[in-house]
Amino acid sequence: MSMNLVNEAIAIVSMGLLRFGSPLPLVLKVILLFSYYYVYEYAVVARMYVLTILSLHVIAVFYKDRLKRPIIYALALALLFQTSFYSLTPAVILFIYFFIDIFKNSRLNFKNVLSILIVLITSFYTLITYIPRTNGPKELYSLSDPVFEFKKTISDAIVPSIISKIPYLGYPFIGNTIFWLTICVYVFYLFSIFPRTKVFVLSLLTFLWLIIANTFLHPGTIRHHGQFLIYLIFFLWISPVYTTKSKVLYLFKTACYCVLIALSILSIGSSIHVIIKDYRYNFSGAFDISQYIKQNKLDSKPTVLYTAFDGETILPYFDKKTFWYPELQTFDRYHINDSRYMNLLRLEDGEVKNVIKEYFPSSGDSLILTSDPYLNLEPEYKLIHESLANSFWSNDTESFWLYQKN
Repeated sequence: MSMNLVNEAIAIVSMGLLRFGSPLPLVLKVILLFSYYYVYEYAVVARMYVLTILSLHVIAVFYKDRLKRPIIYALALALLFQTSFYSLTPAVILFIYFFIDIFKNSRLNFKNVLSILIVLITSFYTLITYIPRTNGPKELYSLSDPVFEFKKTISDAIVPSIISKIPYLGYPFIGNTIFWLTICVYVFYLFSIFPRTKVFVLSLLTFLWLIIANTFLHPGTIRHHGQFLIYLIFFLWISPVYTTKSKVLYLFKTACYCVLIALSILSIGSSIHVIIKDYRYNFSGAFDISQYIKQNKLDSKPTVLYTAFDGETILPYFDKKTFWYPELQTFDRYHINDSRYMNLLRLEDGEVKNVIKEYFPSSGDSLILTSDPYLNLEPEYKLIHESLANSFWSNDTESFWLYQKN
């Protein structure tokens, strides 16, 4: 709950900066407040991406006065370095620009030197944290067709694919329309700032980095694809405001805003759909299954996790309880990112059953917890509880089934 409260507070501050501190059209700012990524994905789901929004919005507020307020600007830039893998390229470019501006204006005073040191130390620390400690499981992230990943990434950039779950919207026609309209938004934007070399280079390299990261390095989900929208809003914020004197650039910027507003309105449909589902259904069955085990005093019984991956969302609800893992053949508190066991291979169904029979031959002396109803048709196992969740989000549903030997 504390994570949710902190996340929501940061989201409110970030959107307050956007609403009252940005030069964007008022209608766009109001619609963005209710669009999916800003009202749910980066506000309700407590993850580090809300810090990307906060750091970018603070940078945008002080962008024109970065040489007058260098320490605040440097702290926001340092935070951007630390937010996520996706922020590395824009953070590096913004720091290079900041560094050049300081030397170009010959302002090597205490504040500027301190600001440079703050960002240098943070960026160096960030680099160290990205050095892998182990070889890691090579099979964990298997990249599929890059063309497919590219289309999925762009389609999700402003309007998330969750909208495809709303009935009667005519997929795939509407999906293809969203894809091409999203392409138009970014093309119109890039053409509108082409004469402004610094912002153009920053925008182009950032968008290319996000495409490479999502299509070649890691097959992302909507939380990663939404980074495109976050950075687009930031670039629109710091880019020049054109008047009708610059007719061509003004038309490109206006076209970008018009299509972006239309897509953001469509995104509100995803917001409504997910918020309703979130109130009606469990996001995850982890809390329910852990409460059932505790309330029925089953936590003293040996509990076998059918696969090691099944337990990572349940572990936080138990202080001291350990689970028995067929992969390890021992009791432990295993997590899939635990470097001690990173190279473990997942056992096949038949192997898991044989291992359980070998170590727990007696009936009733153990529980078996699974994330799929694997054992419903097995006569030697009895289902004693199921904790179901609804797949209204983009990832797999975290449902759980608890069995006992007959």
